[in-house]
Amino acid sequence: MNRIGYDKDMVANFRKQVLEYIVPLNEQLIRRQAKRLGIKTVKYYDEPVHFLDGNAELKGDVNSIIEKTLKMYKELSYETSEFFEYIVEKDLFDVEKREGKEEGGFCEYIPKYNSPFIYSVYRGTIDDFNVFTHEAGHAFQKYLCANYEIPEYCSSSEDISEIHSMSMEFLTEPWIKDFFGYDAEKYKFSHMCNALSLLAYICVVDEFQHFAYEKPEATYEERNSFWRELEKKYLPYRDYEENTFLDKGTYWLRQSHIFWGPFYYIDYGLAQVAAFNFWYKAKENREEAWEDYMKVCKSGGSKSFVEVIKLGNLKNPFEEGSIKDITQSIREWVLGAEEELR
Repeated sequence: MNRIGYDKDMVANFRKQVLEYIVPLNEQLIRRQAKRLGIKTVKYYDEPVHFLDGNAELKGDVNSIIEKTLKMYKELSYETSEFFEYIVEKDLFDVEKREGKEEGGFCEYIPKYNSPFIYSVYRGTIDDFNVFTHEAGHAFQKYLCANYEIPEYCSSSEDISEIHSMSMEFLTEPWIKDFFGYDAEKYKFSHMCNALSLLAYICVVDEFQHFAYEKPEATYEERNSFWRELEKKYLPYRDYEENTFLDKGTYWLRQSHIFWGPFYYIDYGLAQVAAFNFWYKAKENREEAWEDYMKVCKSGGSKSFVEVIKLGNLKNPFEEGSIKDITQSIREWVLGAEEELR
């Protein structure tokens, strides 16, 4: 994976901290979710539903969303204003839903034109908004580094790249009301809950990959059994009810990263903790948080993950206590937000 500066033991310590501090918070949030939904326990198919009257809804069509996004980036900073005007002027995005268009989202860099390109599919859902904002974070970094003489510096390594995108999701929160109206607080709460549960799930995928690739002789049944053990460890609330197929540990089959990008998935976890850092820093001092985010983006591919963390004045996720500190801040906010939304 071209990584330098950390090894699998440090990643294992990262997972241990998630288990110790994030998982208990997720369990607490799931219990509260059950109360909000008026059910005894949250089944696996209930997990995406955060509110009895429905999750937050994105307001407007694709054209109005682009207009609102342009406004958001104009107000966010001079750099983002210049960036998104360039993206719109040069038509460097494809977000319209049409027949035959492939699902998903990504950001690509076009060396011939020194330009990023954003691809996603707008269907009017929360995921569409998240994907576009996520990919815009990638595109912003590539835009800032487009003129580096060393081509490898135009894009950072994958463990760093996700910091740009996941942090952008949180740094744009002040404009959420433009997109979700009266559902804005619902969105912020759900976004945080989803990020927390994703972090635990990432650890399941990562630990499973170490088992699967270090023990290739394992049988299909052994792999299933180990996956289910990990779900019970990191997602102890996961209830598959009468779905015996998933309950025997087969959910890993739908996680394509395990097949096409072994050991890539932990990048999202490391970046998520960095994004949580930026979320907290922005609440304390938004200008300072933005300056640090710019440092991280402008470094491109010139530094390692650990060096970038230091450059951005972020907590090193491998160090003991780093996740504990940020979890306390998140706990206070997310439980307070849940009380207000009941």
